[in-house]
Amino acid sequence: MSKLKILLALLIISSSYLFPEKLSYFCRYTSDKKVLDNQRITVDKNAYNVEIDIFLNGSLTYRSSYDAELNQLSALHYSSKNTPILNVNFDNVAMKMNVLNRKSFDIEKFTLVNNPTIFYIFQEKYPKTVGDKIIMYLYQTDQNIIYQIYVKNLGIETISLDNQTIDTIKVEMGLTGFPGILWPFKYHYWFSKDSNMFVKYTGTNTELKTDTIEVNRYIIE
Repeated sequence: MSKLKILLALLIISSSYLFPEKLSYFCRYTSDKKVLDNQRITVDKNAYNVEIDIFLNGSLTYRSSYDAELNQLSALHYSSKNTPILNVNFDNVAMKMNVLNRKSFDIEKFTLVNNPTIFYIFQEKYPKTVGDKIIMYLYQTDQNIIYQIYVKNLGIETISLDNQTIDTIKVEMGLTGFPGILWPFKYHYWFSKDSNMFVKYTGTNTELKTDTIEVNRYIIE
């Protein structure tokens, strides 16, 4: 068993619902095979609430709060100068999502904000049966619009990660309806078959380049 598999096996033993209580992911982020930066994602779980911070090259970029009972992900985005620039919050009584300095949206269940934290939310939410799919809703911050998306289990696939092989479950995400015709690109996520932890992502960005995020290592704090 590779070192990566050993780490992932240890994680599943020590983890509880959704995430271990404190966890750091270290990732390599590339676009068209060019390394852009290194991501560090920290996860801090308290009961059903999960706080997730994302750092790019050491600077805080996103701060998200996930409510596992309500399946909702709020978000605070930061500028390159570490200043908050976009705040997204949910009103769970009125079922509305409020975006600071923009507008309010009526929301459905399973509404998330599109930023890299959804990779780790999908760890819990993707359908566990091959071929099955679920419908979710995703707020696209740069377009200020909510899209309906599907998340589908494509089955087991063996991938190479840092010259090591690992058995994974491959998950596909895409837009539904007419937006899916205008933007037919699919996004793929790989989760360890043994531990269910996220290990890789690929997808097409708005510049029509292929983005890839690969986990190098995990640290349980």
